[in-house]
Amino acid sequence: MTRIMLTLALAAAASMARAQGTPAIHPTATPPPATAGDKIPAIPQTEAVQLPPDQAVITIRGVCDKSAGRKGGCATTITRAQFDRLVAAVNNGRPPLAAAPRRALALKYVELLALVQAAAEAGIESDPLFQEAVRLDRLQKMSEFYLRTLDQKSRNVSDEEIAAYYKQNSTRYEELALSRIFLPRNNPSAKDKDAWEKSVAKAAEDVRIKTSQGANMETLQKDTYTALELAMSPPPVSMGARRKGMMPVQEEEAVFPLKPGEVSAVIAGPTSFAIYKLESRKAMPLDRVKEEITREIQHQKLEALTKAVTGSAHGDLNDQYFGPPPPPAAAPGTSVTNPHVRPASPR
Repeated sequence: MTRIMLTLALAAAASMARAQGTPAIHPTATPPPATAGDKIPAIPQTEAVQLPPDQAVITIRGVCDKSAGRKGGCATTITRAQFDRLVAAVNNGRPPLAAAPRRALALKYVELLALVQAAAEAGIESDPLFQEAVRLDRLQKMSEFYLRTLDQKSRNVSDEEIAAYYKQNSTRYEELALSRIFLPRNNPSAKDKDAWEKSVAKAAEDVRIKTSQGANMETLQKDTYTALELAMSPPPVSMGARRKGMMPVQEEEAVFPLKPGEVSAVIAGPTSFAIYKLESRKAMPLDRVKEEITREIQHQKLEALTKAVTGSAHGDLNDQYFGPPPPPAAAPGTSVTNPHVRPASPR
């Protein structure tokens, strides 16, 4: 049971360890001695001298098994192999620890071993709430380790899969070079707000017509700001390259169907009017988006593997005990009155 208590004590220290830049610790006990059949993980010892696996790296004075007694030279030693195994379980594939965080981890481990020994002597391990917490912690750790195996399986992505995904989602990997004229819908200095908005709406339509006729957009925007007596400086006309997902939905739907040289309708947003012109459209080469596609396929594979396990399980809750289920929440960015429409992002 002392081993179980250490599990929970170290788990409680996890958040503190993260805040201090030290990995969270979740071992099940003082690491057992390595045996001939053990596979001891090779932990690169950044800024540290390589030591034999059986070399003691931590000696804890005043902490030992009850059977050893606590008089005189009572001590517990941790070998390099034992500590490396602890670090491997805690670090979970992250870069190897440098000297400072490795030392902080060891000191935290010493402190927790002392607390666990005192807790065991105080009878904490017989507390039913403690035992339930240990059970839940074990379930969580089992699920985390299993998800880690699924994550490893999802990482196998072939070049054929990447090429097929690129072809099937070609519009996602197009870049549009855009120019935009932006007119603010509100003017704090305007005395008549309604009259101001009507004048800006009319100016926006005039700008759209002139842009369609080939007028210079920089000059056109500057002249419009002057005519509207706007004190602010107009923003740059060039928007650079844009891909799907980088613009508010309302603007994206108006812009992406355009052909090079075409001008959008006036797009009325909550705080502005915008007119876009598509300068050019080009497909991004596969080698430029290969890593992005690989991550997306890995994510989809992991979701599918996880759903294959969790999808077969369904919990029927007792509404008399838990209360009725809450109404389904609207998806992020959707309107409650019309779930198929996302509001335009404020400018």
